Amino acid sequence: MSLQSFLHGRLDDLGIGNMIMPNGLNKTFTGIDVRICRRLSFREVIRKKPSIGIVTPGMLEKFSGMDNQLQEDCLKVLDKNRVLFLIFSQTTVLPTSLKSLCEKQGLSAAGSELNEHILSSRLKSLIQERIRFRIRLHGVAVETRGKGILITGPSGIGKTSSALKFVRNGYYWIADDLVMVWKNRHHQLMVSGHPKISQYVHTDRTGVVPVDHCIEKKRIKKRTVLWGIIELSWADDKPRSLETGVKGILEMPVRYVRLPMGRAGYFNESLLEKAISQLHEAV
Repeated sequence: MSLQSFLHGRLDDLGIGNMIMPNGLNKTFTGIDVRICRRLSFREVIRKKPSIGIVTPGMLEKFSGMDNQLQEDCLKVLDKNRVLFLIFSQTTVLPTSLKSLCEKQGLSAAGSELNEHILSSRLKSLIQERIRFRIRLHGVAVETRGKGILITGPSGIGKTSSALKFVRNGYYWIADDLVMVWKNRHHQLMVSGHPKISQYVHTDRTGVVPVDHCIEKKRIKKRTVLWGIIELSWADDKPRSLETGVKGILEMPVRYVRLPMGRAGYFNESLLEKAISQLHEAV
């Protein structure tokens, strides 16, 4: 994968505007790490994988205070340490001296309005999505007729409560709160719970409890094939009718039903069954 394809369509999400040496984005890799650069280093380190370096404002200030030769030596070390791309956090305008130095080293760089922690988190999520073909979503997953259904929406709208009642009527429970979606070797989208919390469930009535305290163990599965998504949201006025369509997840098409809820309403088992019926009718 090239840096260009890795970053495609995500520059706004990363807060990136000003870029140097965009041709350097053609460098390719099979795996990549994210490293926050908080201090200057002239020590060469053998890295198994290349990395994206996030430069903090403090490090940029120190870098700008060095003479031209030291700046060049610093970038040479970064290049030897397999840093493919530098992002200067909380920096919208990059120093002009960086342009010629980066061109000389063939190193791409950019400024971002985001701080280093948010940048690191978003880049790591992008790595999961585009290299490991895995994403993490907030929602609840169940299985019906051998097909996985992911329910997403704001907290308190009724996702977990309706799903628990639904499962008790003969369907299967997959996950609550944090849901992992990934592509398997057969190019199927799979859905499961996050390994650290998959055995738990949270509702306003019970708090956090083991999921097998709420439903029978035989009604719990670790994973299933993702077939459809029910997207819930709060409507500003009266609730509107269901909307169906197809969206892309990890470059795979997935059908969805979108249901805006009135502020006085609450998603329940009956609406869940209706939304699932709409998904089947949309095929």
